[in-house]
Amino acid sequence: MKILINPYPHIFQNKGGIQKRVLEHKRLIGDSVEKIEIFNPIIKVRDFDIVTTFKPQYGNYDVFLEAKKNKLKTVTHVIQELPDSYLNLLVKKFSSKLPFFISNLQRQIIENSDALIALSDLEKKNLLKRFSLVQNKIHIVPNAINSTVFLKPKSNLFLEKYDIKSPYVLSVGRIEPNKNQLSIARALKNLGIDLILIGERVDKEYAKKIEEFCFVKIIEDINYGSDELISAYKNSSLFILASFKEISPNTVIEAALCEVPVVCTKNTVSIHQYFSNSIEYIDPTSVLDITIKVSNILKRKNKLNTKEIVLNYFSEEKIAEQHLKIYNQL
Repeated sequence: MKILINPYPHIFQNKGGIQKRVLEHKRLIGDSVEKIEIFNPIIKVRDFDIVTTFKPQYGNYDVFLEAKKNKLKTVTHVIQELPDSYLNLLVKKFSSKLPFFISNLQRQIIENSDALIALSDLEKKNLLKRFSLVQNKIHIVPNAINSTVFLKPKSNLFLEKYDIKSPYVLSVGRIEPNKNQLSIARALKNLGIDLILIGERVDKEYAKKIEEFCFVKIIEDINYGSDELISAYKNSSLFILASFKEISPNTVIEAALCEVPVVCTKNTVSIHQYFSNSIEYIDPTSVLDITIKVSNILKRKNKLNTKEIVLNYFSEEKIAEQHLKIYNQL
């Protein structure tokens, strides 16, 4: 079985969750198939058996068309945010039927794929509302987490390298408005605890506003899965993700695996399905709500067993098995 991964062209320009999913997918199933590659312009699509598209859009439409022209099987990881409202859903549904809209290309990829990957029941439900699909074409497969990496023993590596001497709240993700780190800083300013943000300053002006708070520290040079990142998670008092929109944030799952108390935006496609009430949810538009939820968790003594949830739903072995089963059934 030879698989070609078809991401959008600019996926590796900034670090992010979808980039991580593409790389992890290649690593996860690489040893179980004859060949797996990420598309680049010198690759011949016809030399593969299956084309797997990540986040269908204008940029990966031509490769998908080439796959269909050569009668290859196609799998698409849809990766769709929730619509803001029912009206927004109707507008997207209507515009995707118009031939000159980019969303029409997205529709063509989704409706003509042999199999679709959704991250949760909610995402599947949303796909059935927006597109002309049969239910059995949609497979629910959550993100995979490399549990062996994140289950390493707790160390002081992060504390020592960055001279961290005070308790801190941790947030991991690109520094930009959707991630909403400015609201976190405003929410924490009277709680007497530091805020450490690990992520690339994608929006430098936004980052400057956050750094005006004296208790905030931004660290850019930490890699995914590194011992430093694991140490940062395990030594934090609490992990928070306050984004306005998220799909299935790996950082929340990683923090939960490290058994750190988690505060997560309510605006995610999949997290609530798997974690239910084992983590706290916030309204990202309300600084007061963030303050109250963070304060309550910092006072709480007991820990919830989120590690078992992650191992049950997100282990690499289980996720790899599900993907291979889908490929083999095509």
